[in-house]
Amino acid sequence: MCGLNQRLEAVDRMCTLARDSGPVRDALLVNLCSSSGLHSDSANRLFSLWLERCQRVDLARITEVGRIGAVGTVGVVAPGNLCVATWQAVTEALLCGNRVIVRPGSGDPLSAGNLKRALAMVDGEVAACIEVLSFERDDRHGWQTLASRCDAIAVYGSDEAVEAIQGLVVQAETSTPVRCHGHKVSLAWLPAELIDQREAMARWARGFAHDVLVADGRGCMSLRALLTDVELDSRRGRELIRHLREGMASMATRYRGGSISSADLASRRLFWEEAAFTAANAPSEVSLCRDEALDWAVVMRSVRSPLDLSMLGPGSRLLTVCAVAGPVDLAGVLAPLRGHLSTLARPVDCSGDIDQQAHIAGFTRLCVPGRMQAPAIDRGFDGHPLGAFFVRSVP
Repeated sequence: MCGLNQRLEAVDRMCTLARDSGPVRDALLVNLCSSSGLHSDSANRLFSLWLERCQRVDLARITEVGRIGAVGTVGVVAPGNLCVATWQAVTEALLCGNRVIVRPGSGDPLSAGNLKRALAMVDGEVAACIEVLSFERDDRHGWQTLASRCDAIAVYGSDEAVEAIQGLVVQAETSTPVRCHGHKVSLAWLPAELIDQREAMARWARGFAHDVLVADGRGCMSLRALLTDVELDSRRGRELIRHLREGMASMATRYRGGSISSADLASRRLFWEEAAFTAANAPSEVSLCRDEALDWAVVMRSVRSPLDLSMLGPGSRLLTVCAVAGPVDLAGVLAPLRGHLSTLARPVDCSGDIDQQAHIAGFTRLCVPGRMQAPAIDRGFDGHPLGAFFVRSVP
């Protein structure tokens, strides 16, 4: 099997070539929009953000972890929402020195095969370390075959899917360890006093809008809700909704909507109608704005603490703003969501104490607005250390 240095050279070369137009870039992106439902604007933006983080120095840090010793064969039950999430998962396991068997997600059936073909243009031996194994979700034999062939499995998906796959691994009567990546949500934080910084606030609003609209809110690192301690029926509250309206309008012309599932559309419509009813009867509690042509919406509401998932809204190009009475303690406000938190976006102007609160609350990553979908490739995911379950001594 090819060594770590050869793998690093191949992935680095692939990413370098993919930054420019040409056959490698085409191989990675071919048919992804039609198969996944992503608009081409979003797909290209996500691709650019992924390549930004795939610098040689970042990739090399993964191979350094791999020098501990690969486990052998790693199964990746890929996420079905974003191609870059699949590439991230496969790249980590591959650069740790493993053979990788990928079961594609039903919503993104092509990205794993695209990655393999793009790598083959650079180094066929490294590409041969990736195998795509497709089978239906209810194919019990397929799951048991995957489990029996792997020394470790990383599973990405809903909590229900992860639990079901864990059960199938047990039924396969193997001791294969499973690394679980279940349902996660990403949020943002904006203290009320920063709303008075008009120029900065306009920039942050565009950043928040970017994180909502790119990929139509898919994935655990898309912005679901913005938390703030502003009073909704106040000057700052009105300024915030204005900035968000302008930011969403600006970004929506750059990142148009793709195909959103009928279930998500129904959830979004119900959430909007309930908010509109409240706004009509208690306008001091809810503020609304939307653009049906460009398919975006903002619902700003006063909410009680602690928050639960139902208060965050359904996403899908809808941003929920949760106005929580201050002073805010994130760990307390988000206690019901512990274990389901991914990324917190916040202006650097309010970092420090809020960063400490975020870590206590259970967020595994912090970033500035506009960078939620650009995670570092050389760090662990969802609380797992880099290389966990993929090399012999990382827990």
